[in-house]
Amino acid sequence: MSALKVYFVFKPKINHMSRSAYHFNHEKLIYEKSDRKWKTKLLNFLLLFFVLLIISVIFNLLYLHSDYNLKYKKLIVEKNNYLNYCGLIFFKIDSLKSQLQTIIDKQSNIYRPIAELNPLDNSLIQAGFGGAAGSILNNNINNNIQSINKSIDELLRQIYIQSRTMDEVVDKVMEKKEYFERKPAILPIPINQLIRISDYFGWRKDPFTGQPAQHQGIDLCAVTGTPVYATAKGIVTISEYSFGGYGNLIEISHGFGYKTRYAHLNKIFVKENQKVERGQLIGLVGNTGRSTGEHLHYEVRIMDTPVNPLYYINDDINQQEYDEIVKNTNN
Repeated sequence: MSALKVYFVFKPKINHMSRSAYHFNHEKLIYEKSDRKWKTKLLNFLLLFFVLLIISVIFNLLYLHSDYNLKYKKLIVEKNNYLNYCGLIFFKIDSLKSQLQTIIDKQSNIYRPIAELNPLDNSLIQAGFGGAAGSILNNNINNNIQSINKSIDELLRQIYIQSRTMDEVVDKVMEKKEYFERKPAILPIPINQLIRISDYFGWRKDPFTGQPAQHQGIDLCAVTGTPVYATAKGIVTISEYSFGGYGNLIEISHGFGYKTRYAHLNKIFVKENQKVERGQLIGLVGNTGRSTGEHLHYEVRIMDTPVNPLYYINDDINQQEYDEIVKNTNN
């Protein structure tokens, strides 16, 4: 009779709260502690790591995308602000070009003709402007900057050209100003105190001999003591009593070949080599020298040649303007 083998299997009491892991050994028919605990922990750790990694990647992607959107929106705003600013600069450049063109037109059509200068050559004007206006706004930053620089360079060149040509105009005007200040232009006695012109320039019968004689000026009838004014800017060259028939005589040299003479004066208020201005009081009407009555004998000479003084009296000046000239000169 075969022996009956009885196996007593020890089944350990498993504490579910224990952290130890067991597995059943089929050969020994017993439970043994598992040696896979570290593997499980490793797998759990790796699983957790990958989960966290995926969450982190997703979070970073979302953050970067959000940050990119914010930066992109900020760049769009900055670009729009830049374009608006460029547009404002272009507007101002076009405005300056328009104003400069007005100055060019005035110089060519007004200032240079007044100064008796030839109009500006068109090639000189175009040397400043490079053709059509380059101030066209576009979305390319470099193109905008280049366009602005080009427009500013054009403006600077044209301003330089206009400055040089305006200097020419100013010099000519100043020369003309000096010329007009020294050119006899007004009546030597107040308009409202002139009684009449008793004798004109040219041939006449001499009041003393009755023979034809050249009258080298005009005779302006006015009462004795009527003020006599210089008719232009100049320097007194004669201030004395002339025995040649002029009586009390003043001669003024005005430059540019002009001289004026004031004769038969009652009184003289200026001296030789004294500078005088147009409208300055120089004497009083009288009846001295070779004269038949109270009046002012007035002469205009060019290069010592007598010319008709009426050609050098501005008829457009009224009494008020005449008084203003006298007032401004003698105050």
